[in-house]
Amino acid sequence: MRPSSFHTSILTAILLLWTGLAVTAGADSVEDGINTWRQWKDIHKAIELRTLDDPADIIEKAEIIEDRVDELSREKNRLQLDRQTGTQKLRALEAERELLKDLAEVRHGGDFQTSQHLQELAERIQREEHLQKVREDSLEGLGKEIDELRKLAAQYRERAENLRNKERRTP
Repeated sequence: MRPSSFHTSILTAILLLWTGLAVTAGADSVEDGINTWRQWKDIHKAIELRTLDDPADIIEKAEIIEDRVDELSREKNRLQLDRQTGTQKLRALEAERELLKDLAEVRHGGDFQTSQHLQELAERIQREEHLQKVREDSLEGLGKEIDELRKLAAQYRERAENLRNKERRTP
């Protein structure tokens, strides 16, 4: 049984409304939130080693670094979840595009509304692909920052331990 044009139009309208709301809601704020970690307060002045720093000072600075690593790790987890959600959105959009193409074939070329929606869908797919690229770049930068800070914290702890050992040996 072939669906009537009325039923097909209703189905198309429901799909348009549902996917349009799901994909476009907050799209601009998503991109804004991807690289927020890059604007966080710089900790380099607070962790800069000074010649008069004793082991306790150096350990305190290592802890500041480790706190930042924890914050960055939480941000990385959030971005990984966002990336996964974005991948799911892309799959849904691509499935919808295939459905609309099939609908256009049933309608022997479709109508203006279907072709217009296909164009809008292509734009949303392109936008989501762009967001995925921005997420990937941000995750790469986050990974590098986390690795560098972990190494730095380990170096600080080692330096503090070396100073303690030196102090113990000096009468």
